[in-house]
Amino acid sequence: MGKFYEKGRGEVVDLVDDIMKSHHSALYAHDVTVAVLFLGEYDKDGVLIPTLKHGGYQAAATIKATSTKDRCLGIADALLTIDLAIWKELSHIKKRALIDHEITHLELIPEAKGSKAMKIDDQGRPKLSMKLHDWQLGGFTSIARRYRDDALEVEAVRASRDENGQYFWDWSAIGEKVNNFKEIVERDLEHLTSHGGKKRKVDDCKISITHAGKTVETTMEGMRAAANRIG
Repeated sequence: MGKFYEKGRGEVVDLVDDIMKSHHSALYAHDVTVAVLFLGEYDKDGVLIPTLKHGGYQAAATIKATSTKDRCLGIADALLTIDLAIWKELSHIKKRALIDHEITHLELIPEAKGSKAMKIDDQGRPKLSMKLHDWQLGGFTSIARRYRDDALEVEAVRASRDENGQYFWDWSAIGEKVNNFKEIVERDLEHLTSHGGKKRKVDDCKISITHAGKTVETTMEGMRAAANRIG
């Protein structure tokens, strides 16, 4: 079966309105309107499958500013297209996150740098530009495997990790690993003490960590404090 479109109604329209009010006050204040379309496709067995693409890659949603010609016909200032199959599998909070992401692409265009006045088109509607992502990753696993630290893919991932890691890397597991490591050290200290070794507190033990040819020294207490800060 071929692709089909459905006009967004009910829940998705309410979400767009609420997210505009809550997180995009400038767009909301200028009465920017967003129309929603769902794109769907069924396979030969009648199963709804993901079908939306952007730049050749599967996408959950896309958004674009509409033309002055479209606005003249009464079409909204921006068109949000959502993959129906993906949408149906998302939780409520993930739906909010998806819509919020797409609306974040929309930016008003000021009359001049620093101006509070925004440009409008021939229909009296606010002109919009498309904001780029704060970070964008792309690459090939084969290149990362072949060139390791010299691959641009590896550099990009590491830079993204260093700049934004607290938001999307799974740091929660670090605290658990530190605690597990502490238990191992405590057992070793007990063994040494029982065989005549000097009694020491585990938090006072010096620990050397070596990675990529660089070594740093810390203590168990230092490792725990770092894990608590980023966990």
